[in-house]
Parts: sequence; C-alpha cells; structure tokens
Amino acid sequence: MASAYGPRRGTPGRRLFEALVGVLCLLALAVVVAALHRLRLYVAYSGLTRLRLCAATFELWLGVLLVLIVVLGPVRRAARHLPRIAALAGAVLLLALGAASPDALIARVAVAQYRAEGVVDVRDLEGLSAGAVPWLDRLPEPERSCLLRPIAAELARGEAWFETNAARKAARDVLSLRPVVEADCANGGPGPRPGSASSSRAPIASEAHPFTS
Repeated sequence: MASAYGPRRGTPGRRLFEALVGVLCLLALAVVVAALHRLRLYVAYSGLTRLRLCAATFELWLGVLLVLIVVLGPVRRAARHLPRIAALAGAVLLLALGAASPDALIARVAVAQYRAEGVVDVRDLEGLSAGAVPWLDRLPEPERSCLLRPIAAELARGEAWFETNAARKAARDVLSLRPVVEADCANGGPGPRPGSASSSRAPIASEAHPFTS
C-alpha cells in the first residue's frame, strides 16, 4: 500500500521514501521482538497456554512478514510476490504448529516447569486433548489423575473414523498401562492446590516480578 501511494520508481524522493519505509519496518520488527520476549517471560513465570501459543505464532508470522518486506520490498519483481509469500509463510507456520501438537507442547512445558520448580498450575492444563496425555502422565498424583480423567472418559466413548489419529492411540496405550486413580479433584488433591496463593509458588510474589519496574 505504501508503495502504491508513494513516489513512483525513478522519480525524485523514491529512494528516501523506500529508506523511510525500511526504517518503519525495522521499528515494527523491534516491537515484535519485544512482544515475543515479554511473552517468553509470561511463559517462564506461569506456563504455556493455547492463547499464548497462538499469540507467539502470530507474532512470529508478523516478524517474518516484516523481514520479507525489508529484504524483498526494494526488488520490484520480488515485491509483486510478497502477498503470496506472506500467505505461504503463514500456512507453513500453521502446519508446523499442528505437527508439533499444541496441547502436547503445553503439557511438555508444564512438566518441565514442575521438574524445575516443584509446582504446576493445573488450571492451565484443564481441557487439553489426548495429545497431551503422554506428558500429563508424568505429573504426580493427584494432579495426574485429575487432569487425565476427563480425557480418559472422552476416549472411552469412542470416536468416528475420521477422528482417529496417532495421538488418541498413544493416549489409550498410556492409560491402559497406568489407569487414572481416585483423587480429590475439587481441591486439586490433598494439600494446597498447585499454583494457588497457598502453594509453594506463592513466595515468588515477594520477589522481583519480571513485569514490575
């Protein structure tokens, strides 16, 4: 759009216009990098969620788009293909996200956080799909059974042929080896609910928070 309404190629001021557009794209790219860094701090502090994963994917696509504008924008022939390249980059990112199994990635980050800090916020893991079962199975009881029980019930009901996939089969294999056990899920099991104000994560609030100045 900027190229369409700016000075035409070969006219005075065109190079200055392209330089200003390039600077604007670089400044926007700096904003994207800052947003990704801030999102990383959120994930490091309170775990990964579907919303944060979608936000990170969009920010990555926006960063790729800005880099393409800076690199290919001055090249006239390549600039014509920018919309197609941007759409292709978005499709590749979405395919990569689907191949990585978002729910499995969320559960994997939660397990890693539990191993590092000894706590896990089950509220961020509720409602995950069967793809997360192999990772949720590594959590301690009663959190493990509280999170796996709804998934096990959903798998027990069966599914249509087009819903069958490798993740659901792997989940059934895990649950057949280690079935869910009875647990007090109303309070997240005995003791304080992990991630709550009374859990072992609470003392972090008195330390320097990553989002406070």
